[in-house]
Amino acid sequence: MRPFTQAATILRKDLLTELRSGELFASMLLFALLLVLLFSFSFTRGEDSSPESAAGILWISMTFAGTLGLSRAFDREREADGLRAMLLSPASRGAILIAKAVGILVFMLITAILIVPLVALLFQVPLVDSIARLGILLFLGMLGFSLLGAFFGALMAKGRSRDLLFLICLYPLSYPLLIAGVLGTAELFSGEPVRARVELFTSILVAFDALIAVAALWMFERLVVE
Repeated sequence: MRPFTQAATILRKDLLTELRSGELFASMLLFALLLVLLFSFSFTRGEDSSPESAAGILWISMTFAGTLGLSRAFDREREADGLRAMLLSPASRGAILIAKAVGILVFMLITAILIVPLVALLFQVPLVDSIARLGILLFLGMLGFSLLGAFFGALMAKGRSRDLLFLICLYPLSYPLLIAGVLGTAELFSGEPVRARVELFTSILVAFDALIAVAALWMFERLVVE
């Protein structure tokens, strides 16, 4: 089987499992909604809300929801020893990493589709003219975050203190990605975005995603322990 066919097979298995239970996506969505609502009461005063606050809250909510989804996804694999079974299968390890990352990315994108209108409503930010660019920023940001999360989640699936080590490794390395995403989103939320600045932050996300993908695929084959 080719790597992309193998990845598609694993991804299909994960999506079907989630469709039957719904626990992973439901927990991600409810957690993101709770964060947005709590932050909206803390950071808004009448009509006085800054685009920077709205952008930061959106990305914090998506990041924490993604972290919850990554943690639960690998907990599920540990409970059934599914990760070991996949590593012992003929599937390439790169295909396993891609499938896990894309699975979390799908759930994060669906969560974003539901969260973004709520953020726009609560913080009164204009989205009509910039929704496409915002979608690109969120997609690129969540893609890099999902790749990093799947990489460290798989490496630490059997380790001691795995949850703490996972967070210690994930957040510092995703810092440039999150900063570029927040600044680009804040520019779009300002109502009069400077196109050059938005393109700059988009380019940073593209470069960071490419670096993560190459490094993760190259190291995952060598570091993962059967």
